[in-house]
Amino acid sequence: MLEQKDLEMLKGVMESVVRESENKIIAEMDAKMDARFQEMDSKMDIRFHESESKIIAEMDAKMDARFQEMDSKIDTRFQESENMILEELDRVQINLEKRIDKVQKNLDELNQYYRITKLENDNTAILLKMIQDQDKTIQSQTEMIQGQTEMIQNQAKSLEELSKRVGVLENGKKSA
Repeated sequence: MLEQKDLEMLKGVMESVVRESENKIIAEMDAKMDARFQEMDSKMDIRFHESESKIIAEMDAKMDARFQEMDSKIDTRFQESENMILEELDRVQINLEKRIDKVQKNLDELNQYYRITKLENDNTAILLKMIQDQDKTIQSQTEMIQGQTEMIQNQAKSLEELSKRVGVLENGKKSA
């Protein structure tokens, strides 16, 4: 649809076209009227003796015909101007609708891209959190394994010492 300023602009264009058309018609009418009056003056001089009523009747008939012709031309010109403006409005509307459709398509694509990017960012954040949690779990398990390894090594040392003592005691019993 057309915006208010477009309609006002078209109204201004219509008014200026109508004014120009009126001015042109008035100028043409003045010129034609001047020519007609000059023709009438020369005819009146030549036919001065003819009856005044006959001249007036002829002039009225000619003026009426001329005015009817002018009215017809004016109506035709207005109609042509209106049609031209309406055709231009249709063309502009079609172009604007195409542009709006293109902008809407681009907006839809941007929205889709935004959603995809947001999902990727969310997935990346979740994966990073999972990796960090796994790192913490691995770290705590590594620490626990190190603690258990140290404990096992200590127990192995204790067992070795105990074995040596038992061996010494057994050797002592054998010797005694």
